[in-house]
Amino acid sequence: MALARSHPIVPTIPDRLSVRGSFWLLDRIRRLGVKIEGLGTLWSLYREQNKIHRRFVEAAVKGADPLNQLPKPFNTIIPNATAIAESAEADRNPQSFTAKYTPPFAKLYRLLCEEIVQRSEWQVAQANGAKATVPAGKPAL
Repeated sequence: MALARSHPIVPTIPDRLSVRGSFWLLDRIRRLGVKIEGLGTLWSLYREQNKIHRRFVEAAVKGADPLNQLPKPFNTIIPNATAIAESAEADRNPQSFTAKYTPPFAKLYRLLCEEIVQRSEWQVAQANGAKATVPAGKPAL
């Protein structure tokens, strides 16, 4: 008996080990009988100065094999930043992104939320028979 369809967001560090772990996780979920139409891959802990990270993101944008087997990456990329880690450690209950993060990071999370909503709407439209595709975009940091 197959389980319900799943639309996961796959957070992945753009390096070989993390991508391999994402493939393994998606394979395990499929073996459980869950139909996967991933909402997207979220590149996180990204370091611009790391050429391996840059290469993985560029290869995914080009649709290179085997990265094209992951859900289409979001354009928003979450960097490896102390300010983000510190915001998770803070003992408070912020009411907005701007209250939790510094302005550049609040903007990134807002952009990511917009992408998630947009892709969710496209998946609903596709499920209802409409021809809706995720447009290509340029990675945003």
